[in-house]
Amino acid sequence: MDATVQCPAPAAMNFRSCLALPELSPRIPLQYVIPGKQHIAAPFAMALIEYGMITDHDFQPKDSTLMELFREPDEKELVERTLTSWWQRKNKDLKIFHWDLHIQNLEAWQSDSDKPWFVISVAKSLVPQRTLARPIEELERECAGFGQTALAVLNDAFRYLPEAWIPSRVFDLAQMYYWGGCNNEEDYIAEHIGTYGDFATREEFIEACGEPFSRADFFRHAPEWMVNAERTCSRSKLERAASSPLGKNVIAACDAIHSLVTSKEFHLNPYDVGTHSSQLDCVLASLFLRWSEDDACGQVLDDAVNDMMQGESIDAIVTSQVAPTPAALKKYLTDIEQMLQMALAVERLLLLISEPATGAD
Repeated sequence: MDATVQCPAPAAMNFRSCLALPELSPRIPLQYVIPGKQHIAAPFAMALIEYGMITDHDFQPKDSTLMELFREPDEKELVERTLTSWWQRKNKDLKIFHWDLHIQNLEAWQSDSDKPWFVISVAKSLVPQRTLARPIEELERECAGFGQTALAVLNDAFRYLPEAWIPSRVFDLAQMYYWGGCNNEEDYIAEHIGTYGDFATREEFIEACGEPFSRADFFRHAPEWMVNAERTCSRSKLERAASSPLGKNVIAACDAIHSLVTSKEFHLNPYDVGTHSSQLDCVLASLFLRWSEDDACGQVLDDAVNDMMQGESIDAIVTSQVAPTPAALKKYLTDIEQMLQMALAVERLLLLISEPATGAD
């Protein structure tokens, strides 16, 4: 509204002109703007306020210095402080998994610049390493199939967690890196010889490309069921067979995972947290779980991850874009809380059926 009023002489003044508004001072703001320079922090801070995670208390100075008393925290500081406090409370009981959660601006890969990226990474970039052989073999001696069944439960539970380099996942890497997606090296070679291949014979392939890493190499020190463990024993059979504290505790740990997944309050779906939505390769994992320290998993992982790092990659386990709205934020944080509940249940089983690799923990 144009608030400039030209008042006529008293004789000509009419009733309408007396209702004209005075001009507003230019010092009066027409909108409230949260201070700060991070464009992804401001809407997220507002979502946290609406969600109830940022309260009046968070606006209070954290010390009594004169500078702090007269300084209001900006939205970036509020978000970092709130997220750090929430994460520390939820994450404090974990013993094996050491994760960081933060918001990161991946500008080059953002499909929607108004959505912040939540990034889960390994604290201090140290991936915990554990081996399965000794505890699993002890369970197998107690009852054939006991160790494999426990590993099958563990593998299913990992679907609810950020990606881990477990034996089945490392074997997937071997298939993609060495054998072009085939199940073994012979099938891979067969695809490259003959009428539709680049070579006439297997010998020509070997001469040009070298002897490939083989499936036998992968399983030289581990059972093949390590990568596709199945529930070969019923619970009742295991209960009858379990005679040691280890066996009984493993059954209880598997029961705890089942109870969590089937509870009414648990709504997390497999891979809700473990998949990442950026176009970058995530080159870290929650855990490196292998059969033994002399198996081939280490070689496969070194070769495959080194290759991934040659492209566009990020030192993270998982990345997720979340709209800065209370509804989207609530869903994401609820998923993360339930993921952490599963992580605690998985740790209970991991501590029983695996042990730290030498010098790893």
